Amino acid sequence: NNKTLFHVESASEADSKISASILISIWLSLGWKWQVLLLTNRQQHKYENKWRKMI
Repeated sequence: NNKTLFHVESASEADSKISASILISIWLSLGWKWQVLLLTNRQQHKYENKWRKMI
């Protein structure tokens, strides 16, 4: 039982690492222009929410 549990854990860890590397590769393939757009959009949303609360 211990062996099978350990095997499952290591498999899930590998999956998470693979998914993380895929996300990173997608992020890098987007290019800096898209990265900047996404980041600025997030910032804008934060500021909009602050303004709405103030108004």
